[in-house]
Amino acid sequence: MTNELRVAVNVGSRFHQVVVGDASGRLVDEFRVDHRRTGFELFFERIARRGASDVRLAMEGYNGLACPRSFPDVAPPRVAVGSRARD
Repeated sequence: MTNELRVAVNVGSRFHQVVVGDASGRLVDEFRVDHRRTGFELFFERIARRGASDVRLAMEGYNGLACPRSFPDVAPPRVAVGSRARD
């Protein structure tokens, strides 16, 4: 298990492509989730399974069509989501 994960999500309106890497940039997982409650549950479950203490998330999307906040109660309590504006 790695202690640090870097997660990138290409946000779509029907599904989202996810890649997960470790702090060195090595790819450790890649998967697709549907834009449904079960898809977001799968997303958080797969990330949590890795047991990382530091998870950094980057999301890219088109015009905000899909946002995890559509299902705010899906995230496990241990997962904190923050945001930072790009320069």
